[in-house]
Amino acid sequence: METKTSAKDRFVRLSILIIGSLIVLAIAYGSGMRSQSKRIHDIDEQRKVAERDYRTAQRDLRLRLAVSQQLEARRQVSLGLLELDKRNFGTAQERLQKASTLLKTAQTTEATIPNLLDIATKLAELNLVATPDTGAQRTALLEMAEAIDRELENSVPSFLENAAKADAASPVRKPTLVDIPVLPPAGNDVTRVK
Repeated sequence: METKTSAKDRFVRLSILIIGSLIVLAIAYGSGMRSQSKRIHDIDEQRKVAERDYRTAQRDLRLRLAVSQQLEARRQVSLGLLELDKRNFGTAQERLQKASTLLKTAQTTEATIPNLLDIATKLAELNLVATPDTGAQRTALLEMAEAIDRELENSVPSFLENAAKADAASPVRKPTLVDIPVLPPAGNDVTRVK
């Protein structure tokens, strides 16, 4: 009879010990989380700021890349004109195709200018023919170059101004202790007294 009671007592004691240990662990975990909740909240806020800065930087990069492609397309048209003047019709045609491709690629981003897509289509359709008089072809290319200049003159500054306003609108956060790395002392620390 005594063995049943002692076995029952051991089971009760073991159960109380396990339950008590779990309660102590839960209290320790809860107090640790409560003491670290401000730090966790601060880290979460910093993560949100970093994500917003990252998205803004990505948008700004895409915008600047598109503007760069549009300006490069304009340069390709100018180089095509120079090649046409040198009577290098094949090279001039390649330059115009490259300009058309650049303009179409730039239209897939935030820097969309509808009229440039029409100009890109005209550049792609333009077929330079080797003739003794290149006056008509040169005039057509100059008109397209001027059209690109007009569109870029009206649009590019507004794109860059909007990007600058977006940068100015986003608040600059002050650095925190998390931003400053604290390195452990090295073995060759000269400030340490032995």
